[in-house]
Amino acid sequence: MASKSSLEQQKKQAEDLITCSICLGYFVDPRILPCSHTYCLQCIRQIAASSGGQFNCPLRDGTRIRASNIDSLPINRNLRDMVDLVPSLIGTNDQNRERRNEQQTSRIPGYATPSVQSTDTVTLKSDSETKSVSISNLLSSRTLELDTNKLCRADIQKIIIALGQNKSVKQLTIKSHCHSIAQILAETLRVNNTLTHLTMSNDIQDDSCILISNALFTNHSLRCLNLRRNKITSEGCKAISEMLKSNRTLEDLNICRNKLGDEGISSICEALLLNETLSRLDIYQTNMSTKGLTSVVQMLRRNRTLTWLDIGDNNIDDNGITRIADALKQNNTLTELCAKFNKISETGASALMDALKTNQTLKTIKLQFNNIPEEVAAEIHKKTPQLKITGFGICSVS
Repeated sequence: MASKSSLEQQKKQAEDLITCSICLGYFVDPRILPCSHTYCLQCIRQIAASSGGQFNCPLRDGTRIRASNIDSLPINRNLRDMVDLVPSLIGTNDQNRERRNEQQTSRIPGYATPSVQSTDTVTLKSDSETKSVSISNLLSSRTLELDTNKLCRADIQKIIIALGQNKSVKQLTIKSHCHSIAQILAETLRVNNTLTHLTMSNDIQDDSCILISNALFTNHSLRCLNLRRNKITSEGCKAISEMLKSNRTLEDLNICRNKLGDEGISSICEALLLNETLSRLDIYQTNMSTKGLTSVVQMLRRNRTLTWLDIGDNNIDDNGITRIADALKQNNTLTELCAKFNKISETGASALMDALKTNQTLKTIKLQFNNIPEEVAAEIHKKTPQLKITGFGICSVS
């Protein structure tokens, strides 16, 4: 039997293997350099940003990476898997835990999380009254909605900071002024291990999206991220994409009604060729055209986790939906496809029905507000009674 000192030495060696030599914390999204050395993606980015846009390997082996090439560095998947596995087997030593806490509060340069006590109070406004409420009372339920019509921005920030150590709130919705509190929320997400659903709407921009996405590299509890109806473009999508390549807990992503464009859609679809957990994706009304559609088609051919997909209001015509239908012949996981408000006619609908001769998984297709004649819809219903098809025709609503 191995001695206690021998076991301790083995634990230390295991921890050393999964510790970044720059931040001294466990690896977060580890990336391999051409010289075979590995560092956290965020560490590489930060050093490059402070070194004239270039990262020089700290081990001084002559390796140099331009900032524009950093995000394309390959993920060290073996180390990433070890980071998930090793701490649960050997326990996390106090010294490394302290280093990780320091890393989490310093990941955004020049930022330190203010101190908030659960006994602190905030002012809650309603139509009939204004009252003082303790933060601990607000954080005692499973759901929490923060609205600037009821709380001032400073109080919202205090509540979000307190969420860092909260064990009750599972679902958080933030309405308006999301952009101004994104930095504090990102730091909270790094340490909170209870929150499962996060909704932020109206004014999230790319820089805020990047902060939230980077925080989800270390968050292992969030299951649903809803960023619908914001101001996210392809730049924000790149950060979401990188997160999806490493994140193993997120199951539901809603980024509808953002101006993602083809480049943004392609980034997300590229990530879904690697991601193994996301089952729902909403890209309704995201300015997708031919190039973006091509990425969706390629993703559907290879992805094996997505069960629900919304591609509505993206000007998809018969040619586009036919390409989707061809991809569905090779897909055996998608159970529901939403394609409302597009330009699909009888030809496109027939292509979908043809795909169902091969595809035995798809159970629901939503086609509200397309150009499919009622008589064609009736014939399709007759041929596929096992399929729930809602909203054929121009004006029908399910």
